[in-house]
Amino acid sequence: MTEPKAMLFEDGTDQQMGIRCRLISEWYKIDYFITDKIELLLEIKKHNPVIVFLDSNLYAKIDGIETA
Repeated sequence: MTEPKAMLFEDGTDQQMGIRCRLISEWYKIDYFITDKIELLLEIKKHNPVIVFLDSNLYAKIDGIETA
């Protein structure tokens, strides 16, 4: 699998509680859900993207500044 160019983390919808994670590369786009800051950091380390986008509404679940 090609390394992702970007990762996007945003609030899940009402039906899908948690944090939506989207991996984006030239060849694919994959969505899945994680539940906390530790999982978020592990996903970033695992996939090593070029850029990470954090939804500003994640402040209730995760401190974006601290995560960065």
